[in-house]
Amino acid sequence: MCGRYTLTVTLDELMVHFYSSLSGSVRHQPRFNISPSQTVLAVINDGVHNRIGPLKWGLIPSWSKDDKTALANARAETLKDKPAFKVPFARKRCLIPAEEMKAYPVPSLVGNARNDVPECIQQLAP
Repeated sequence: MCGRYTLTVTLDELMVHFYSSLSGSVRHQPRFNISPSQTVLAVINDGVHNRIGPLKWGLIPSWSKDDKTALANARAETLKDKPAFKVPFARKRCLIPAEEMKAYPVPSLVGNARNDVPECIQQLAP
């Protein structure tokens, strides 16, 4: 499954909601189809304060020889045990604000038809 998400709220709304400041100059516009490897807004805590800034979606493990292929998904059950996620999970976490998450099912061929309709999870009430 490939995850994508939507973020349409304003930067001011994010700052108020997360009690945060900006990290450098941040440009933001509504986005409806954010996918892995793109630059996204993240809320980062420095131990005292939250700040909002851009990060690239994905994790390149420290032992990787290829810096172009980033991991985008992890299983919660094995997060603390897998070498790629162990240290980042303990020390380098952030929060990714999202309004709607989309998951595209693994393509299943039924005859000649492909099912490319995403499953959506969205906020039901403010």
